[in-house]
Amino acid sequence: MELYYDLSKDDRILAVCDGWDAFGMANGGSKFATDVIGYPVWNFISGLDTRSYMNSIFFFCRSQGCPLSALYRADSPDMIRVFCMSVEPRSDDGLRLRHELVAEMPHWHEGRNLRHPRAVVQCSQCLSVQAGATWRPEPGRAFRSREAISYQVCPDCRHHLSRQIDTAMRTSPDRAAASGRLLA
Repeated sequence: MELYYDLSKDDRILAVCDGWDAFGMANGGSKFATDVIGYPVWNFISGLDTRSYMNSIFFFCRSQGCPLSALYRADSPDMIRVFCMSVEPRSDDGLRLRHELVAEMPHWHEGRNLRHPRAVVQCSQCLSVQAGATWRPEPGRAFRSREAISYQVCPDCRHHLSRQIDTAMRTSPDRAAASGRLLA
């Protein structure tokens, strides 16, 4: 399964793939094509920390003229799912974001109605949950908790992105110039 959407140079959603609405309905989503097209992508990204993380990716792709990919978790209530997001620069300074499902399996947690005494701080990329100064994976917690979730990006995910960008920066000028990878 692959989903994609195109962003303008000012990060407004220009278009979504044909399967957008079907995917949303199958996963209990409430934002269909007509609800997102024409609006800034930032309206649909939760948490300042996550917006900053995504903006780093967008800035890199636009300034270097080359794509960047990142793995992330996007679980459904019943399934653990890993996606690969690829951000590709377009010739009009816009971006195409592709999201491809690379792995899924049923949650192994027990019960879907576990309640937690306080709000949950969860990494928007790997879905680890912050517990004091540490982060730990807890599949399904966001779906079982009825309390508010505060999305941040954990240090491991931030470090991984930083390493990816550093590596790409060392090689991107040659690759981008040689391949002309900008999408029309």
